[in-house]
Amino acid sequence: MDPWSISSITAAAMPQAFSFLFDRLSHLLDHWHDKKNQSETPEAPAALQGELGTLVVNEPIFLRHQAELQNLAGALGSYVRNPERLSTEDEALVIQLGRLRGLLEEVYGRALSFDGETDRPETGTRVEQRVDSVTGTVLGVDGVQDGPTHVVQQAKSVEAGGWLIGVRSDKRQ
Repeated sequence: MDPWSISSITAAAMPQAFSFLFDRLSHLLDHWHDKKNQSETPEAPAALQGELGTLVVNEPIFLRHQAELQNLAGALGSYVRNPERLSTEDEALVIQLGRLRGLLEEVYGRALSFDGETDRPETGTRVEQRVDSVTGTVLGVDGVQDGPTHVVQQAKSVEAGGWLIGVRSDKRQ
C-alpha cells in the first residue's frame, strides 16, 4: 500500500477524508474490545467514492496493528485540534493518513477511496488471497455484498479437483 496515494485526493476532499479516517480510528480504538461494536455502518462522507456498507473488524488483524494505530492517533491528534493545517501538501500528514487508511483497509477488509483518486479501487469489499497450491476449494466471497467487491486471487497451481472461486452468489445486487 502506497501511503502517498492519498495525496491525489482533491483539496476539498481532504477535510472529509481526514475526519472520516480519524473517526474510524477513534471508534476502533475505543470500542474494539466490545464484541457488540465489532461492526458498524457509519455515515459515509460525500467525498467517499463508492458504497461504504457495513464495516466489520477483523480482530486478529486489528490486534497485530493496534500499537501502530495508537501511535497514529497520537500523531494525527494535532490535526484534529488544528484542522486549518489539513493539506495534501503536508508531507507528514499525507504519509500518516495514507498509512492509517492502509491499516483501516486491512482491519475492515474494505477499500476506502476518496474524490480525486482515480488509480484506486472504488470503496467496497476487498478480498486478496494468495496461495501456493489449491487441492480443495478457495472461495473469496460467498453471498451478496452490500457494495462493490474487488477480489484478487493468485495460485501457483490448482490441482485436479481444486477450485479457485472469486465470488459465489445465488443473487444479483
